[in-house]
Amino acid sequence: MYPIGTLKLTWINQNDYTILESTMYKTEELDKALIDAEKRKDWMLFQLTWNKDDAYSWKLLPYGTADEFVRSMKIKDSLIIPYLAIAGAGLFIYLILDKISRNGSSK
Repeated sequence: MYPIGTLKLTWINQNDYTILESTMYKTEELDKALIDAEKRKDWMLFQLTWNKDDAYSWKLLPYGTADEFVRSMKIKDSLIIPYLAIAGAGLFIYLILDKISRNGSSK
């Protein structure tokens, strides 16, 4: 069991995107974790907030690709995105059909 405050540097294995790799650091080793992170691509840093038995809760810290990750999760969970996608597709189809009809009527 890790102590509260433990840092976890995580990244996806570039040879197998189904594997999440990580390294643990003591709370006071933030600088070391950030230096090690420079060797990685698309990494994130977490801090342990609580644990009980085999359950852990990690807080995403504002380093690495944290902003991109949070933004993509918000977009994925947004209720408006599917409607915008449908509206965009509809507009695209309308513009194509309009262009076809204008080209057909100009002959």
